[in-house]
Order: sequence, then structure tokens, then C-alpha cells
Amino acid sequence: MMKYEVLIWKHDFEDEPVVIYSELDGKRFEVRKVEVFKDGKFNWSTGDSGTGNCRLGVYSIPPLEEVNSNSKFESNEIPQDEFEVIWEKALKKSK
Repeated sequence: MMKYEVLIWKHDFEDEPVVIYSELDGKRFEVRKVEVFKDGKFNWSTGDSGTGNCRLGVYSIPPLEEVNSNSKFESNEIPQDEFEVIWEKALKKSK
């Protein structure tokens, strides 16, 4: 069963995303990912293809509690339809 999560990354790096949306499989490995940057740019990845430097993680994503224990991150589960809206937006913006 897939899970969908959004991660807010609190940092000052211009070349790194500030929001990351992930579709996760049952073992919490990324299947699809969207990165959103401060300037409104989107990158995405499916593992087979993608844009920019966006790549799926090599390791499984830690549980929300573990991610949220770091003050630089805020992560929450989101519904699939919310992920799909962002996914479609990322695909359209990358054309």
C-alpha cells in the first residue's frame, strides 16, 4: 500500500528544495518524488526519468516521528489526491 508524505525542509540553501513530496511503497522506499524550490521551480523523479538533479532516495525514508525529531524538518502524511495534484503540476512545469 502506497503512502504519500510532504516534507518541509527549513534551510537557506538556494540550490536545494524547500518542500519534497514523496510517494512511498510498503517498505518506505520512494517510487515518485517532487521537489519544490524557493523560486517556484519544480523537479521530479520516477527512478527511470526525471528533471534537474531530482533522484529517488537509495535508502528507505525514516518514519515520520524520526524525521520530525530534527528541527530542520517537518513531515506529514498527505492524501494520494493531494500528491497527484502536485505531481501533475510538476510534470506540466517541466515541459
